[in-house]
Amino acid sequence: MKKKSLFAYYRVCISVFALLNCNSVAAQTDSLFTGYNSTFYPSVLLAAKGVARPFLLMQKYTTLSGASISDSTISYKGARYMVHDYYLNPTTAYYVKSSQYSAYDISGFSTIWPTQFPNILFKATDTSYNCQSDCVGYLTRLLSATGTATTNGNAYLNIINTVKTANVSHFAAIGYVSTAYSFAVAFPTFPALVSNGWQYISGNAETSLVNTYNHTIQSSLGTYTGVRKGGFAQALPGDVLAFGYSASSSSNGHIMVLETAPQLLNADSMQYYFPSQSLAQAKSLLNTHHMYSVPVFDCSGQQAHFRDSRTLTSGIGHGKLLMLTSLSDDAPTGFIFDSLQVTYSTPHMDTLGTSVYAISVGRFVIATTTAVQPLEDRTTVFQVYPNPAKGIINIALNKPQPENSILRITDMLGKTAKQFRIDDQDFTINVSDLKEGVYTISIAGKKGLSNKRLVIVR
Repeated sequence: MKKKSLFAYYRVCISVFALLNCNSVAAQTDSLFTGYNSTFYPSVLLAAKGVARPFLLMQKYTTLSGASISDSTISYKGARYMVHDYYLNPTTAYYVKSSQYSAYDISGFSTIWPTQFPNILFKATDTSYNCQSDCVGYLTRLLSATGTATTNGNAYLNIINTVKTANVSHFAAIGYVSTAYSFAVAFPTFPALVSNGWQYISGNAETSLVNTYNHTIQSSLGTYTGVRKGGFAQALPGDVLAFGYSASSSSNGHIMVLETAPQLLNADSMQYYFPSQSLAQAKSLLNTHHMYSVPVFDCSGQQAHFRDSRTLTSGIGHGKLLMLTSLSDDAPTGFIFDSLQVTYSTPHMDTLGTSVYAISVGRFVIATTTAVQPLEDRTTVFQVYPNPAKGIINIALNKPQPENSILRITDMLGKTAKQFRIDDQDFTINVSDLKEGVYTISIAGKKGLSNKRLVIVR
């Protein structure tokens, strides 16, 4: 073989080897979490879980059959994947530039992120899952992957458009991550019921303080219109819980996605969260507040919450925090992040009006054309009050119910506690015999099923 031909032969071999190696990388890309970078999800909760999945697997909070974990490596079907999970405030590595979108297969997000994208992505060149972000980076990453890429159908575009249109609170421009504070003060300005888009579930804001501070951020804003709203127990999986800190506390905050509905605590169930030396003081809180355990997905520091999955690293993970709400209307009034705040004789709480300007819950509703709407769209069939309740509750029907409709009250295990056949008349129910806890009231008829959450207190 001539020297020139031999050289050409080697070039072909090298090219083939490179192609095979490239295909090997592509195969590895698809063998763990296919479409991790490019997937759009039908709900906030599924997006939160989908984006968090490699990090929760590394933390052994979730499992994948056949996968083994060692240090920061996941081995699966003969391939190895690195997982880098860091809690990182905005800096150089926080975003991936638009010029790299094709390499990351995220061109479908270019209308939502025209110049840059939060760096929570799979990198095919070294088969690694990376989180170089903070709580709002994680949230905006998953919200932008919720729904569609259209202005009204995308959870992140929709909230930007809603806030900018109202012009009573600040929010980052398209292509940038906004602050947790911006989310927390925006939710209380939203409507309580929508057919598509963002709605306000429950919250509390120091209106005058927020109004003053907002105008230091953006002087052209109108008067802040956020209102208090009770019913924190009505929160559902996939709702977004936001804390907006005061100007003296960095004016940012924290933001999370609820994994389940809030779980009401009593004197017995509080034992898990409070050591014996502070349990008496903790129980005294029940005289002035409801206390809920709230399981969340978020991006935060190592061991950020109670029973936190981030035992070795910071970044995206899962944990529980405690929420305090008003006895009168169940509106949020404060929170306790982690066990470090309850290890002393007097538990430490972050409360509204001290270091916190706003605590709120928002929900993104995707319009549906099906005859039976999703649970979160069916809140107008009936109202229940008072809620939380001790003795008698009132059921007010907002819509006529089909003949032979059934109302059931079930506990958290799905066991029926009470059942009634109803007509078109409002009525009362005695719940004084029910144990303290969270229940579901459902009305089932020919038109579908409608649910509301009921909290019983003693």
